[in-house]
Amino acid sequence: MKVKGKLAIYVLKLIKSMHPVYYNEWMKALPISSKEIFSKDIISSGWYPAYDSFIVPIRIMSYILFKDEQTGAWQSGRYSAKMEYSAIHRIFSKLASPDSVIKKGMHIFNKNFEHSEIIIAKKDKSNVTFHIIKLAEPDPVFEDWFAGWMEEGLEISGCNDIRIIIPKTLTSGAGLTEIIISWK
Repeated sequence: MKVKGKLAIYVLKLIKSMHPVYYNEWMKALPISSKEIFSKDIISSGWYPAYDSFIVPIRIMSYILFKDEQTGAWQSGRYSAKMEYSAIHRIFSKLASPDSVIKKGMHIFNKNFEHSEIIIAKKDKSNVTFHIIKLAEPDPVFEDWFAGWMEEGLEISGCNDIRIIIPKTLTSGAGLTEIIISWK
């Protein structure tokens, strides 16, 4: 499975700009295959191995910064959403509805994770249920990253009291990952 370079760039920017003290420790901890990716210019529209450019770098960053893989993947997703809604686009996103954030989140997932598919299973005014029905290499990092991305996107659009639960996952053997999100 591959991911777009843009996602690897967000991981790099998160550690380099938000936690620069830990950058060298993170780079040293990366396996050679990941170091090769992160020591060169990453092309945002290029495809990179998911394991080496996304999963492992997030996992290592998670343990260095948060001592917890889930928190790190979630925070990485939140940071990616901030980057997506940065600068002038952020002004317009404040005017965006939760529907536009939901559509953008689905687009980000389906466009940036090769051989993956996420759909809306249920939606109303203040909640949505996503199903990840296809993920070439299921890993909790993907699921938690997407949940963090959605949380930040909804916050940026003005939603409050956001609650996210993931009751079923492909990684635990279910036939799909279910992500239930509600907000006010």
